[in-house]
Amino acid sequence: MEFLSTAKRKASTECKTSKKTKKSPRRVFDFSRYNQRRVAFKLAYLGWDYYGLASQDGIEKTIEAELFNAFTKTCLVENRASSNYTRSGRTDKGVSALGQVISLNVRTNLANGPGIIVSKCANSASKQSENISELQYIKMLNKVLPDDIRILAWTPVDCDFSARFNTVSRTYKYYFPQGNMNIKAMDEAAQRLKGEHDFRNFCKMDLANVSNFRREILSIKVQNIETSNQGFEMCEMIVCGTAFLWHQVRCIVSILFLIGQGLEDASIIDYMLDITKCTKKPQYGMASEFPLVLFDCAYKDLTWMYDEYAHNLTVKHFKKLWAEHAIKTTLIKLMLSEICIAPNDSAESKDMDSTQIRYDQPGFLTPGHYDQVSTFRPIRTRPTCGKKNDKFALVVVDFSIGQVMLNY
Repeated sequence: MEFLSTAKRKASTECKTSKKTKKSPRRVFDFSRYNQRRVAFKLAYLGWDYYGLASQDGIEKTIEAELFNAFTKTCLVENRASSNYTRSGRTDKGVSALGQVISLNVRTNLANGPGIIVSKCANSASKQSENISELQYIKMLNKVLPDDIRILAWTPVDCDFSARFNTVSRTYKYYFPQGNMNIKAMDEAAQRLKGEHDFRNFCKMDLANVSNFRREILSIKVQNIETSNQGFEMCEMIVCGTAFLWHQVRCIVSILFLIGQGLEDASIIDYMLDITKCTKKPQYGMASEFPLVLFDCAYKDLTWMYDEYAHNLTVKHFKKLWAEHAIKTTLIKLMLSEICIAPNDSAESKDMDSTQIRYDQPGFLTPGHYDQVSTFRPIRTRPTCGKKNDKFALVVVDFSIGQVMLNY
């Protein structure tokens, strides 16, 4: 009897447990019951660990993949195809952004107002009065986005607004240590790039999608942003233009690095801009991607809206990121200083101080570039990339410039 009673209790417990753990199917969200709103979002992201902004087949680690995971998880959009999505600029693998802008149609609580797209099946809640507040877009999205992607602001826009085609200008910044480079010479040479030119020799050509290589650079500046520190001081190139070609900024930086190291003079800019003289792109490596950031995308008549609570959380988050990276930088600098002191008893070693350590290898940001003139091959004498209308990469192993060259 005791055995039967125990068995009954066990069966009853298992039955209750199964009832508790049994989950009802998730109710499908009915987007047709809500109005939509055309909205532009300003976002920041650290692109170092991503394969670029744009979604790619078979690759999940992209900024857009994370964005649409967040948009669908919060039920702001049903899917990308129906959202009328546009972006201001396509950043490549490893490139970051502070002022990237996207636009798309998202769910809204409101019945009318700027950017509202009324649904025929919208429920009464969407048609009610002015007392209903808008969804907290920034808070909703940042709650589900990865830590290295943050929505900064949003604004309603016209239904025909395009984040890409309504952009007035785009500003990029590129950061690098000064090393032994002449920043003044780089800046003076950079001014030759201002204005409208054919930049086919300063980009990776994409003939399948681009036939016009004329672009306008509105302003460009190369400058120190830190006080003198034995070559370790950071510098930046700021370039603003109406639009840019594929890898244009990184190609420009690469040539300016050669000028800064005294390996080329400023006339190389004029030569490469003159497509009657430089009829085919010389082979040279692009500058590295990770120091590049899309700093700003400018528009006419857009007023960005910020959520104070979400903004404070973002500031707190970036302070934490800064502290982590600053500590790592300090630790690496300390190790470098100690390692550079020769581990022997020579008089030279004893007299050496950590403050005498200089940073003198800027060439690491451009594969194939060298810091000594003896290993450098001038741009004018290098092999070119083949015919101007080649659609596929020409692969050349050129040991005189120290790398396998992959170009258009």
